[in-house]
Amino acid sequence: MRIAVHAMTKADWPMAEFEHFRRLEIACGRRDWPCMRSDDPAAIIAFTPDLVLVEHFIVPKLTPFPTLGLLWNPPGFWEGQPDYIENIVTYDGHLFADGATRRHIRDLIAAVPAGFVEGTWVPSCQAAPLPQGARSGLAYFEVGWDRGRHRAMIEALSKTVLLHRYGVPSRHDPPDLPPKTTLPFDGESVVAELGRRTAALCFHSDAHRRGGTPAGRVFEAAIGGAVILSDEHAFVREVFGDAALYVDSTAPPETVAAAIARHLAWIDAHPDAAEAMRATAHRIVSERFTYDRLLDQLPALTAAVRAGWASPPDLADQAVTVVVRSGDRDLAMLDRALDSLERQTHPTVRALVVAWRDADAIRARVAARPGRLPVRVIESPDNGRRSTALWTGLAAVDTPFFAVLDDDDTVMPNHVAAGLATLAAYPGFDLAYSGSVAVDEPGGIRSRLLLARFDATRFRTENFIASNAWVARSDLLRRAGPDPELVVGEDYYLLLRFSASARFVPTWRLTAEYRRRADDPSHSGFADKLPEAQTRIDRRLHFAPIDLPAPPHDVVAEAEAERILRKLVRRRRLRKGLVSYLRDVRGLPARLLRLPVFLARHGLRGVRERLLVRALRPGR
Repeated sequence: MRIAVHAMTKADWPMAEFEHFRRLEIACGRRDWPCMRSDDPAAIIAFTPDLVLVEHFIVPKLTPFPTLGLLWNPPGFWEGQPDYIENIVTYDGHLFADGATRRHIRDLIAAVPAGFVEGTWVPSCQAAPLPQGARSGLAYFEVGWDRGRHRAMIEALSKTVLLHRYGVPSRHDPPDLPPKTTLPFDGESVVAELGRRTAALCFHSDAHRRGGTPAGRVFEAAIGGAVILSDEHAFVREVFGDAALYVDSTAPPETVAAAIARHLAWIDAHPDAAEAMRATAHRIVSERFTYDRLLDQLPALTAAVRAGWASPPDLADQAVTVVVRSGDRDLAMLDRALDSLERQTHPTVRALVVAWRDADAIRARVAARPGRLPVRVIESPDNGRRSTALWTGLAAVDTPFFAVLDDDDTVMPNHVAAGLATLAAYPGFDLAYSGSVAVDEPGGIRSRLLLARFDATRFRTENFIASNAWVARSDLLRRAGPDPELVVGEDYYLLLRFSASARFVPTWRLTAEYRRRADDPSHSGFADKLPEAQTRIDRRLHFAPIDLPAPPHDVVAEAEAERILRKLVRRRRLRKGLVSYLRDVRGLPARLLRLPVFLARHGLRGVRERLLVRALRPGR
């Protein structure tokens, strides 16, 4: 298998996620599985993985490959954040570290008719023999969750036990504490160092304790053979039982330090019992939680994802006509659009190419195409109005379902099947629409563009459904009306016509690829015509029954209050993230040097998301 890890940030930054990737890479190498990690979806697509593992919930599914989200963070990290929750729902499946998170996600996806799969994942390490030899001292990795939260306890502890601190030295470190040792992020040094220590302090953040989500320290300690000294944590208690020692980390710092010191004294006084604990913990992780073991499930889960992309059995034989207009663009784009239809998992997709210019060249191009996709070419007048070609295509649809695809856009392999699955699950709805991934060409930079619950009132003034994002029942065609003779805006107008009497439902899949080319006049040449088109659309719909009755005042007030609150919370987190960014003086020069490249690739939205991630890290 080829495994790609979709990172939330630059792939080689010295952070816990990079360390865990190095361990995963070692485990994959033992199977001869190629493995890569990148925050660039274009690089992931070029790698052509069999499976993508999304590292964190701030990243949605952005590539056409089977994608599993690593839910190794507790729900408290993303609960109440609509964007993050929606990102999680876009995955094809989820890998959980604990039962509470599993139940939480099952609740979230219960109404989404997608073939989700699930498995297990923890921040672990590759398999290794239990180290033998002399051991001394207590290991404490002061990174990630802690951020100085336990400083008073550590100061008290350092006066009574041999303490080994690890992490990046800082000028803020108290001078009376043992200096930190910095270990390389190579996937092996941490476990090797733990193989020389008597015990390891494995404390969790408050959110991890509440959710029962384990941190990586317990697995590293077990493989390294350091006795686990954990705070009270449901997962550690359930999995390791008496093979670990426990401390009430909520007690006063001096009390916690004294309890840890007593545990270390017990270990020194009972070497045989301590050795048995090491062996048991090592066996538990080796048999269930090393990356070598966790990889075992991935081939079957990948196959299950692809099986879940199939159309619902009742609709598998129902043909879907996709209207594709073509005439003024490079025919290589038409080939690309048709290729994306060729790859659809729904077996009965048909392409209807409406040639409004160069029909002979288009017919010749289509005739030369290999493959199984049925393609029919019809002609439309070249009158300068985009709506004419669209309405010509709609009039030629003769299948139970239909969709639209611009010749410069594409859709992911499960796009049509996901739309049909949603319509099958909700037979009272007429049109199913997906979210959209923006693809900025020629670089291939990808980002989440549109993903929203349907709101008829909002849709009347804001189009959040891309032109290639939907699949509809052909009964809707009689509601399209005559050609509106629009130069631009015809896709939105068509959906507005439908929304006046039809019901729309989201698939919650990101399967439509909206390709943007700012320097291509065939893509953006009608921008100056939009105001006139919008005026005509408003005029045509003036008497249409689209506007809903105004909701009660208290409902409006509540919605507005919620919107303002979300905005305030987001602003506060942005400020918090910016303060963290600027106060981290040690890494600031390097980050500022990288900033222009980051802005070019991700834009200001990417900067905002990065600052929000910093603000969400526990202890900040």
